[in-house]
Amino acid sequence: MIVVFDIETIPTQREDVRIHLAKNIKPPKTIKKAETLEKWEKEEKPQAIFDEIDRTGLNGAFGEIISIAVAIDDKEPVVFFEENWQSPTRESDILTKFFNYIGAHFNKGTDIPPVFVGHNLINFDLRFVYQRAVINGVKPFVFFPIHAKAWDKCVFDTMTEFAGYNNRISMNDLCLALGIDGKGDDIDGSKVWDFVQQGKIAEVAEYNKADVVRTRAIYNRMTFKG
Repeated sequence: MIVVFDIETIPTQREDVRIHLAKNIKPPKTIKKAETLEKWEKEEKPQAIFDEIDRTGLNGAFGEIISIAVAIDDKEPVVFFEENWQSPTRESDILTKFFNYIGAHFNKGTDIPPVFVGHNLINFDLRFVYQRAVINGVKPFVFFPIHAKAWDKCVFDTMTEFAGYNNRISMNDLCLALGIDGKGDDIDGSKVWDFVQQGKIAEVAEYNKADVVRTRAIYNRMTFKG
């Protein structure tokens, strides 16, 4: 069973985390004068706090999952998200549906453990999903490869497989190289949070699903299946 998946994430929505991060923003050590410090506090600190919170979108300890898209074998991809993205159970519901969907398509009696496929899968998606599952108290699918390495047979990271260990290639560049339709200009990962705040969660979900379609096409080319 081949499980291609991709996640979209947003910065922390927890006020206690935001307060914690804000408290730890310190002025540069080069600032000594009181008037310069006061100016920094007024003019630069708010942006520094904003940037620090924004960066949590890539940190599984604090950032949160807003959407998970998945395609099993040659089946049509599905995407799990909540229209009410501010629902307190949104993330746990998404994770539960994701794991249950994989489990529902897995035959314990005859199937070998699935191969999980993604772009930058090992360094981001797998770890992020595991961390959020722990935080939300959602038990992962039994064969979810939490501690997978690039050479493990249970994973296929299209970025690592193509670029090599510790090297990178963007999905768009890889699509271009392989003659696969890449992402459009309307939305990319850097715009997801903006789209969510604008109420365009369904568009984020469609973007997420499209990435899974692209990743599966890349995987098929890289494994000489099509």
